[in-house]
Parts: sequence; C-alpha cells; structure tokens
Amino acid sequence: MRVYKYPAILLCLCLVFILLMGCVSQSNKESTDAIVYSDRGRAHAIKDDLDRAIADFNKAIELDPRYAEVYRHRGLVYAEKGDYKAAIADGEQFLKLAPNHPLVPQMRQQLMEEWKKKAYATKSELDYAIEEYTQAIELNPKDANAPQTTC
Repeated sequence: MRVYKYPAILLCLCLVFILLMGCVSQSNKESTDAIVYSDRGRAHAIKDDLDRAIADFNKAIELDPRYAEVYRHRGLVYAEKGDYKAAIADGEQFLKLAPNHPLVPQMRQQLMEEWKKKAYATKSELDYAIEEYTQAIELNPKDANAPQTTC
C-alpha cells in the first residue's frame, strides 16, 4: 500500500479543479442561454412584438452582460418603439463591448445621425412646430408654399 505524503493538499487541489470546471461549464451554459433568449427576442421583434422582444433581450443581458450583440438588437427595438435615449445607451454599450465588430460603422451612423437627432427633438419643440404649422395653414390654407419652420 502506497502512502501519499500530502493527501490533504492533493484532495484540495482536486476539489478546486472540480469547482473551477463547474464554474466554467456554468458560464458556458449562461452564454448559451443568453444566445437563445436573444434569438427569441429577435423573432419577437420581427413579429412586431416589441415588448416581448425587450423582455427576452433583458433576460439575455442578465445571463451574460458581456454579450455585445444583444445590446445592438435591444437598441434597435428601443428605437423602433421611439425610446431613443434607451436605444442610444444600448448602442453605446454595443460599441464599447465590440469595438471591432463589422457592424460598428452602421451602429455609429444610427447613433449619430438618427437616434440622437430624434432624442433631442423634445415634445416642447414638436408642440411649437405644430403650432407654427397650424398658424401658417390658418393664415393661408390654400397656399402650399406657406412659411416653413425648421425643427
């Protein structure tokens, strides 16, 4: 019978290895689950069920907050719903997590040229524009070239 000099140390190393393997496989499972939730969210978005899409994207982010693609998808859905501030936040998170992603130029364009412009058009500015157009129409309802304002 062979007697090991350091059985407690050997036992501890084996336990640490087993625990680490469990953490790695749990992490991989969470990443896989995040992808599944993200894919289902995309399917909901295609069907215009935007609230369910956002719920699935939220779950995917909860499972794997480093999964960059889900931020892009959720940002697109937020933009579709008109929540441009949330869309901008998700777009910026996508850019932060995946700076070399092939869709980065497209996301930058959406952020800078579309979403930010729409986010800054506040309700009060829109109300003012509606009043101006209404006054122009009332002053000269037959003139298609009534004075124009810019928003």
